[in-house]
Amino acid sequence: MRILTAPLAALALAVLTVPAAARPIHRPLHFMTMANVRALWGPPRRVLPAVGHPRITRWVYPRFIVYFERNLVLQTIVTKPWIPPRVHLPHHGGGA
Repeated sequence: MRILTAPLAALALAVLTVPAAARPIHRPLHFMTMANVRALWGPPRRVLPAVGHPRITRWVYPRFIVYFERNLVLQTIVTKPWIPPRVHLPHHGGGA
């Protein structure tokens, strides 16, 4: 069993306690292939027909849409915004 140092253990605990919906979205990167995307994220919920010249194909996933030119990722657009976790700041009483 590996023991984490205090800072690493605190970071691991912080990551585990942040709700999944509030974590950054891991998404396909520029120039990944369709095969890479399918292997890492599974089949898309929907494949939209290719349009334009060069042909651009869109794969729709629950939290993002992947745009392909031929077989390569051009861009990934997040469709549900990332919401940062709430931070509670200490209340400072008194006035000036």
